[in-house]
Amino acid sequence: MSLIGISKKNKKNKIDWSQYPEILGSDIFVTDNAQNRINFLAEQEKYELPLMRVGIKGGGCSGLSYFFELVAEPKDSDKIFSNICVDPKSLKVLGGSILEYESGLLKSGFQILNPKAKKSCSCGQSFSL
Repeated sequence: MSLIGISKKNKKNKIDWSQYPEILGSDIFVTDNAQNRINFLAEQEKYELPLMRVGIKGGGCSGLSYFFELVAEPKDSDKIFSNICVDPKSLKVLGGSILEYESGLLKSGFQILNPKAKKSCSCGQSFSL
């Protein structure tokens, strides 16, 4: 899925979610960059299916943090979006989010653009609701 115009940000460099009414909801959207990176990682690790578990856990400067891990198959209770799987508890917080992969000189990796996150730490690895 391509999300063109994700760069619409306000003065505080935050995404203006009102510009994306189709995103707000219970689904998780996966950008083309993120899908390509998951496919690449799964191929490197010799996984049959390119599937990544995305979730939240307690910890980090702001209270909650995201985790990402390649998995061979989803759990029975998981909800699947594109090539990611999410447990029901994490989905309550992640619903309406976008999974992105950015590659740059100073920082590369997966990131979650979460409209429910009210505050995040300066490194961007943890958040609070």
